[in-house]
Amino acid sequence: MNVTELTLSCVREFLSKKGLKETLATLDKESPRSENAISKRSELAKCLRLEKIIRKNKESDEPLSTMLEMMAKYFMDKKKASESTSLSEISTENNTESKIESRDAIIADPKSTPTRKPRLRGVKQPPTDDEPKSQLHPRLRLVQPSSGTQGMELMEMEEVDEDLHLSKPGGTQRMSVNSASKGDVVSSSLVSEMNTLIFGSRTASWNSAWQVQNFEYTSSEGLEYGLVQKEGGPCGVVAVVQAYVIKHFMEQGELRKPTVKGQELALVNALSDIIWNAGHRTRAIAVLPRSNSLDALSSHEFTDLDSLRRFFSNRIKAYMSATSSSCIWLVYSAILSRSIKEIKSDMDDPKSKLMGAHSYCSQELVSLLLTGEANSNVFNGIKELGEGKDVLVLKGVNQQAEIGMLSLFDHYKSMEVGSNMKIPKLPIWVILSQSHYSVLYAENVTASPFDVFYYDPLGRQTDVYRITVDAHADMEPPDEDKELVSPIEHCIRTRWARARIDWNGLDGVF
Repeated sequence: MNVTELTLSCVREFLSKKGLKETLATLDKESPRSENAISKRSELAKCLRLEKIIRKNKESDEPLSTMLEMMAKYFMDKKKASESTSLSEISTENNTESKIESRDAIIADPKSTPTRKPRLRGVKQPPTDDEPKSQLHPRLRLVQPSSGTQGMELMEMEEVDEDLHLSKPGGTQRMSVNSASKGDVVSSSLVSEMNTLIFGSRTASWNSAWQVQNFEYTSSEGLEYGLVQKEGGPCGVVAVVQAYVIKHFMEQGELRKPTVKGQELALVNALSDIIWNAGHRTRAIAVLPRSNSLDALSSHEFTDLDSLRRFFSNRIKAYMSATSSSCIWLVYSAILSRSIKEIKSDMDDPKSKLMGAHSYCSQELVSLLLTGEANSNVFNGIKELGEGKDVLVLKGVNQQAEIGMLSLFDHYKSMEVGSNMKIPKLPIWVILSQSHYSVLYAENVTASPFDVFYYDPLGRQTDVYRITVDAHADMEPPDEDKELVSPIEHCIRTRWARARIDWNGLDGVF
């Protein structure tokens, strides 16, 4: 666990508990959640080893509401105890020798204190014989808790060489499918144009998180329909593909326990749908690499959906391979299927990029993959601001989407999601919460109460999140000033405003 991400998770829990919604929204914009962010309060407590402190806090006369406060109180109490001990030692100076003998006896008892050698903060030291040398993060050394820490786990930073060589992620040779790819060569000038559309620069390129992202399934029991996101960044692409994969698992009738062949078929159809929609459902262009270079590409054009599906079916193992960059191939395919000119026309500002801050997907890229149009907004239709020559045209979604979208920003009124996205043709939604994309779906929402299921490809999820929604409960939303409310609940209530929401015994996702 990265120290910064652990700290940010604590700060988010503090802000959420204290009802500082605007501050929390600002934090999420300036420091978006990464793959290491902790979403459950119980998991955060476990990671910090605060279980005993939390239990003790509950038993106190004036319990604190946040983990940061509990940790602050713990260290304040510890400091007071230390100061009290120091004063006592000064007042009994004549008994120093007996004190030293007593301490030596305590230190000699292995049950009283750890056998670790003491460390100096900020001083780089070689690991001791009892420390693992290869399993720790190169910038972290864990300090085992002593008997007086009540389960607190401390971390020390060490100075190390930070040259990570990101151009070769993991030192793994990236896959090419040259032997199976006989399409037209994509010119270097066209690749540069696509990169300018994506990054805002002809020379910019994909970071390691994108280069290692393929489309493979989790092995977690009960979640075999779920794709795995490896690192933060490509969540917008992975979530859209996941939503379409769920659509086809539903059509295949094997959502709960898919076969390997069923997994391949669902992915084939999902990839086909996405770029077929981008090409107005009349044509599609699939892009593959010609070599290990991401700038050496070939294109394959199709004018019927069946031929496109056969193409993906013949190469689906390459898209699922752990050494492929198939997430990038899909983005290039969607761009050429739609065309660069038309994508710029879709946007509010033709100078916009498909890649946002921190190498996250922009709304335009998510819209392109989700609806086939690179719109900058998700409200219904078009809005005009101003008059005459100064009018500003803002473009949204013109018709009911097949797969929808819900957003935490809609809950905070900083973004509008229209009914075309909130009420899609299928009960499947891409969720935008805390600058991260995930998926919510249901098999039927016509009769209330009903169950929706939440899946986060980045969440290393092992639990099946079944959330019961009583859409007709006419219930007042929970008071954020008094209780911690999952952002996913807020997203659900943008669709069913006064619903009762039950996580069925599991902690809500934060």
